[in-house]
Amino acid sequence: MNNKVLFLGLIEVFISMLFTVFVIWISYRIIHKLVFRNNMEDSGNLSEAILLSSIILSMGLLIQETANPVMNAFRLFMNQDLSYQSIFFKLLKVMAIYLGMALFFGFVVNFIGVLLFTSLTKNINEWKAIRENNISVALITAVIIIVLTLSIKDGLGLIFESWVPYPTTPRFY
Repeated sequence: MNNKVLFLGLIEVFISMLFTVFVIWISYRIIHKLVFRNNMEDSGNLSEAILLSSIILSMGLLIQETANPVMNAFRLFMNQDLSYQSIFFKLLKVMAIYLGMALFFGFVVNFIGVLLFTSLTKNINEWKAIRENNISVALITAVIIIVLTLSIKDGLGLIFESWVPYPTTPRFY
């Protein structure tokens, strides 16, 4: 068994879980306070649950794109002649930047998705319909959010990958 690969795999699992749990927690808290001011758990409103679930899924899909660049940066740091403390703080900095950017893009995508649906349906008060448990409005909004997320997540992954401090190779020509 290759202990270094095992160690990298365990670190990747831990970092991915940490990212995901943090993003789900912060997304739930922010969306719950901004959008669902009532206590959603007690209301039994399926429409609110559908919309919140799509937002959390959207954030999770975007966070998934941060895992590979963070692990690539970690592998690069491990191959440098650095102390473990230095590697830890560099990795923490990279994780914070990627996590912040993923949260930012996630909230932008979710906001644009809701804005797109509200602009397409001028004669419907979407928030009132969702509060009144109109499942069709919630499902359409949720699908728009998920489709927008799926359309940008690969590009976001490339942006994150471009920030990894890969060593440059000289060009001979």
